[in-house]
Amino acid sequence: MNVIDLYADLYRHEATRQQLSSRQLAAKLNAHHSGICSFLKARSIPKQDRLDEIAEALGIDHVRAFLAVEIFESVEAYNEPATKLLALFIPWLADTLSSDDCQLDDDLRDWEANSLFEKIRHLIIELLGPRSRFKQPFLSFRGAR
Repeated sequence: MNVIDLYADLYRHEATRQQLSSRQLAAKLNAHHSGICSFLKARSIPKQDRLDEIAEALGIDHVRAFLAVEIFESVEAYNEPATKLLALFIPWLADTLSSDDCQLDDDLRDWEANSLFEKIRHLIIELLGPRSRFKQPFLSFRGAR
């Protein structure tokens, strides 16, 4: 299954989860319901610009969608707490590392990047690791492909 198919499956999954009919989704998109019905029944995949409009109409978070589809390769991962947590963390980390106040040199060396990664990894494992107070293991859905 290619990436576009996974995104389409995610959008169909979200439409079902939100209990949107083809007519309701078509009304949000200002489109004819027969094309949307064909998409929701997995008979066709619209062009990229229409898929983007469908994602917008469904309120799809692009970072969560990317993580679910391209990293975890699981439509179900989109609504998992771990994906939601990562979707909050990644933009914040990117903003922090790219800000003018960031103390990292422009020529960040590999060992510095690895050291930073290990510190973040250690903190996450400490918070969400095997002895955490959370009952569901972190990223447990990853095996469900």
